[in-house]
Amino acid sequence: MKRLHKILLAVTVAVTTFVLLLSCGDAKIIQPPEQPESLRYRNEAEQMALVIQGTLRPSEWLTKQINDELVLIRDTWGDSIPTAMQDFETAWIASEVDIRVDTALYIQVIAGSNSEWNDITSQLKIRVMDRAYSFYPRLLYTESDENLHPVRVAQYFVGFPGVQYVQTAEVGRAWFDGLARKVAGDTVKYYFRHILCLATSFRYAYFNVIGDTAIFRGTYDECWSGDLEWLFENYPGNDYLAFLENWEDSAYANRPEWVDEARHEISNIDGPNNLFHWQRP
Repeated sequence: MKRLHKILLAVTVAVTTFVLLLSCGDAKIIQPPEQPESLRYRNEAEQMALVIQGTLRPSEWLTKQINDELVLIRDTWGDSIPTAMQDFETAWIASEVDIRVDTALYIQVIAGSNSEWNDITSQLKIRVMDRAYSFYPRLLYTESDENLHPVRVAQYFVGFPGVQYVQTAEVGRAWFDGLARKVAGDTVKYYFRHILCLATSFRYAYFNVIGDTAIFRGTYDECWSGDLEWLFENYPGNDYLAFLENWEDSAYANRPEWVDEARHEISNIDGPNNLFHWQRP
């Protein structure tokens, strides 16, 4: 009992001393370090960095730079230019690769008994899942908690014994909205594209980021986006078709010079060169 009493007394003295120190005018309370704020557009920024750099993983510095630029553009112009809120899209699904294997390798992968295969998945920090397609058996796919460049992931499995083919997972869509980023000296160009007319025509928006300023350069519509009720009232019958044709001809002839570069840059992201397929001969 005496020993317990001494322990309780010591604890009481220590707590009291700590409280007195905090109450002193010269006492300093050490605050825990602030946690870094998460990137608002991390997923977009990481995938843009993957496309730009072509590396397995996105670099932290480019991811942060892209995030900061998107925040600047959207905070400044998002309300007045809604096209600036268009998400970035790639031709592939990040981290996902389809792998068709033979029966022997399939059994080993499911059992986890192929050490060389396990070394690759451990190095990449990926999981290999079974699609369980009865009409297309032994078709596996990869997934990860990170944004990985799927072309780089696929290349690890090229020529692997028992792999019949490997390919990136293409995003299935009827059209492509998105944005592209291009550096020109001290200026960073951002081109946004949003679908307007039946997957054939788009609205483009163009911004420059210079230092900590986002400058709006203009928009361009490839097809009529005005009031349809007004159009039909003023151009009855089939006259509206002639109006639309003339409008689009005029828009094309008088398009700003940056539009062609915007089309080119965004098409490069969606192009077949960004996909990957290998098949055993």
